[in-house]
Amino acid sequence: MFLSHISSFAASARSRPVPRTSRPAKGAGACACACVCAAALLALGGCATEPASGYGPSFLRPSSSAAQQAAAATATAGPGAAAAVDTAANYQALIRQMQGKGLWYASLAHVDALELRWGASDDSRLLRADALLQTEQTDAAEPVYHALLASPMAPAAYRGLARIAAARGMPQETVRMFEQARLRTPTDAALLGDLGYALLQAGQIGRARVPLMQAAQLQADAPDAAPRIFSNLAVYLLLAGKPDEARALADRRGMAPAVWQAVVQQARVLGRPVADGRDAADGVPDASAAVADAPQPAPATAAPVAAAIPPQEDSAPPLPPPSRGAGR
Repeated sequence: MFLSHISSFAASARSRPVPRTSRPAKGAGACACACVCAAALLALGGCATEPASGYGPSFLRPSSSAAQQAAAATATAGPGAAAAVDTAANYQALIRQMQGKGLWYASLAHVDALELRWGASDDSRLLRADALLQTEQTDAAEPVYHALLASPMAPAAYRGLARIAAARGMPQETVRMFEQARLRTPTDAALLGDLGYALLQAGQIGRARVPLMQAAQLQADAPDAAPRIFSNLAVYLLLAGKPDEARALADRRGMAPAVWQAVVQQARVLGRPVADGRDAADGVPDASAAVADAPQPAPATAAPVAAAIPPQEDSAPPLPPPSRGAGR
């Protein structure tokens, strides 16, 4: 899902053809969902360090140097790079790399060029739908995703439709679309984290526990999604009335004070009364008191947000065993 730097790819493409043995990157467009709004270090939608960003709070933003690199990549990935690509599969890989660096507008132009040269395919349609969605052309993206539901791209298409529902303020439909994607890719850690956060947004706090815990224990297979996964889990713990466990998790994951404050703020935003009553049966307490009592980090000089969460280990650290009821 998360691809190498396009700058090196395009630079090498100028000097030599892309080898015919190159294979397209897998998972095009997988779990490209929106995160939470930009206030208080939250970015709903295109998270900074996760190009195909997930649904949930993301606290990592690209540094200025990364933005400069993206601008340089835009200039580099021009006609010369495209002309050096000799197969549709290699061109798709180039476009995925562009999308992986956030060059959504440029990638949309290259999808046009790809289909003009080799014709449309399910892969190119998914690349187009993701680019349309990321460039805020949701009405154009929606029918493309629907057309892919009967194809092998169905999991990614359902995730795209979930993001559209989230953008339109339809939390129950967001959950339904993520559930459809989960049925088709049940071990996708990033998707499970997205589903868990969607359930939190829908007020279904008790139901969010299982997918979020699954995501946390599977995150070694999706290291780029790990910061978002554990941020989502920390939000859940606060909403479930477990502030001490949330703070312990934040400490284990090395969350900077600014990141922790953003987690607490997001829990406050989501800590509204549950309308459907389903979580009351699960024993989930009122979130407001737990969030208000959330432990605060010791005063410290906050690390830059772009480096708030250090590189993760190969496997998730031990998490406290879930308690009875709606605890994790």
